[in-house]
Amino acid sequence: MNGESRDDALPLGIEVPPGDHPAVVEHFANRLLQIVADALTDLDTVLSVHSESAPTSASHLYRYLSIVAGETLGCLKAWPS
Repeated sequence: MNGESRDDALPLGIEVPPGDHPAVVEHFANRLLQIVADALTDLDTVLSVHSESAPTSASHLYRYLSIVAGETLGCLKAWPS
């Protein structure tokens, strides 16, 4: 923690690293979530429509969706403080 009270932790549980502006850190984290969630939702929609026509490829991409979601959560949990 950077000497601030626990109340200064961001909503995602991210603590602001020393020297970083809290609003910018929050913006980074929120944009990461928004961009990844939008991309995963879009790809999931395409897969749900077309997966029967290419089940092996769809299965491969569903695994990819899971990996990206997990890595994104891992990135947020490992945020430097």
